[in-house]
Amino acid sequence: MRVLVFVDELPTAGQALGLARLLAQRFPVEPTLLTTEEAGGMALLEQASSQLYADGVTFPAARHLVRRGSSEEVITAESWEGKYDLIIVAPAGRRGLARLLYGSRVANVVRAVATSVLIARQTPEVLRRILVGVTGSEHSAVDVRVAARLAQAFGAEVTVLHVVSQVPLIFTGLAEMRHDLERFLEMDAPVAQQLKRAREVLDAYGIPNRIELREGLVRDEIVDEVVEGRHDLLVVGAHVGEGMAALLLDDIADHLVRQCPVSTFVVRTEPNWTDSG
Repeated sequence: MRVLVFVDELPTAGQALGLARLLAQRFPVEPTLLTTEEAGGMALLEQASSQLYADGVTFPAARHLVRRGSSEEVITAESWEGKYDLIIVAPAGRRGLARLLYGSRVANVVRAVATSVLIARQTPEVLRRILVGVTGSEHSAVDVRVAARLAQAFGAEVTVLHVVSQVPLIFTGLAEMRHDLERFLEMDAPVAQQLKRAREVLDAYGIPNRIELREGLVRDEIVDEVVEGRHDLLVVGAHVGEGMAALLLDDIADHLVRQCPVSTFVVRTEPNWTDSG
């Protein structure tokens, strides 16, 4: 799996390296370390390599790339040139005027690339609980497969979450859906079919799983479930769509990328988990 890891002089860069190390414990990771000239250049990458390969961690030697430009510019350019399976990047922690002028680094990257992005906020010792958001979109199946592969590799459990938006509330009621979930899953509604398919995929992988239904503002309910369920990782789709639905999904994904308190796997396409280059 070809992984691009962006590092800079900020303390949060260690979180990106930590997640790369974590993935390398279970998958054949071929890492590329990328930084900017302004952030420290090749000397910074040498330090990052020492951290990446500490404690006897063994996987292929990382390529080192130094590019001129902002972090968003170099990540985006390299993502299109390098054909990566995954990009790992930590938030820049911009506040005040810097945030107003330049926006969120992680949100800018997610919008600009066609590769899945892992937003590094913390590095658990092991993944135990994974939360994946499911909508009525066919693309939810890809998000569930990503969650399933990660859960299988780490022995984690998966919670499949669907949030019933307050506007519009097209179902007979959340309480009724929860009371008779099995009957709801047999309905023809796209959401019901996606939830049923998610359970079937996770069962086929032998992964402990449950379906959780919540009602409210989608982005807020997802963050609340992350916290209340003590999840280690959020998996959420960022797929190409059309019209107002696409704008709504983009807004939700953008908020989660910026505000989720745990690391967030933003799925564009499913990584090639077994390919080492």
